[in-house]
Amino acid sequence: MEYSFSSTQFPNKLIHKCDNTIMLFILLVTNLAYLPGILISKNRDKIVLSLMFCASILYHFKQIKHRNDNDISICKECRVCQVTDIILATIATIYILYNYHKNIELKHVFLMVFTGLVFLIQFTSYFGTGYKYIVVHSIWHILGGYILYELVNDKNKRDEKKEDDKKK
Repeated sequence: MEYSFSSTQFPNKLIHKCDNTIMLFILLVTNLAYLPGILISKNRDKIVLSLMFCASILYHFKQIKHRNDNDISICKECRVCQVTDIILATIATIYILYNYHKNIELKHVFLMVFTGLVFLIQFTSYFGTGYKYIVVHSIWHILGGYILYELVNDKNKRDEKKEDDKKK
C-alpha cells in the first residue's frame, strides 16, 4: 500500500474509499484550529498565517472532493494543492519560529516535538492512508493550531506588558 506523499500516490488517493462523511468533515474542520491564532495575530503575521490557512483548506477540500477520482489531471491538481500547502505551511512555520523565538518556552518545545512526531507518522504505511491518515492529520491540525495560539497569545501579552511599562 502506498503512503502519504509518495511519488506514485496522489494526495486525493490518501483517503480513497473513505466515505464516512463525519470523518471527512473532521479533516476539513480541524483546519479551524488555526483560526484563533490567526485572529489574534497582528500585521504581517496575519497575512502569512491566512495564506497558510487558505492553502490548507483548499488542499483538503480538493482532497476530499476528488478522493475517488481517477482522472490524472484531477490527481495532478490535487498534488499542486498539496505542494502549495506544504510550501506555505513551511514558510509560515519558519516565519513564526523566527519572529516568536523569544516567546518559546519549554512547554512549547515539548508540544512542538510531540506535534512533529504526530506529523511524521503520517509518512508510515500504517498511518499514511485512509481513516488513520484522517485521524492523525486532524490531530496534527489541532496541535499545530494550539501551539500557534499559545505563541501568538504569549507574544501579545508580553507586548501589552511592555506598553504598560512604558506608560508608567
